[in-house]
Amino acid sequence: NGTLINRTARKTSKHGSYAKQRLIYLRPNTAALVQLKGKYRLGVYSSASLTTVREAIGKLEKAVGQHLFEVVLSRDHCRPLVGRENGNTWDTVGSPVSSGDAGHNTSKFVISWLQAKPLGVYVGHDLLPQTLLVDDDDFKVEDKEKRNLIHIPEWNGSQNDSTLIHLVS
Repeated sequence: NGTLINRTARKTSKHGSYAKQRLIYLRPNTAALVQLKGKYRLGVYSSASLTTVREAIGKLEKAVGQHLFEVVLSRDHCRPLVGRENGNTWDTVGSPVSSGDAGHNTSKFVISWLQAKPLGVYVGHDLLPQTLLVDDDDFKVEDKEKRNLIHIPEWNGSQNDSTLIHLVS
């Protein structure tokens, strides 16, 4: 969410009961990824569930009119980020931590979607120097694999976004 798509959830009402409906929007210029096919093996590595990843890939590949991704890694392939912060109190992960001044106890709990994306264990350490991870969250990359990251800005939903065109060129 934020690299190739923007996924939102909204409540819908049917006969007085509410259900969440996920809406997936594609980042502008996703068709530019077709230019990379044949030159590179393309894959998706997401901290989302496999169901959500497959739904997003289906929508993306339907939009570009062809199969793009040879490798699909999801939340099941991630590792919890332990003891790392992204600058927000809700981004701290690990076992519950107490903070605050005397008499005030605020707990921070593990957030399941805050995951590291280890590459080496899945591509092999011999192929790691030839592997890139394009992500909008630089903190999800293992410290020893930072050189494999191309950090792009998170997509905010703007239809004027040209990030993927610049990435491909």
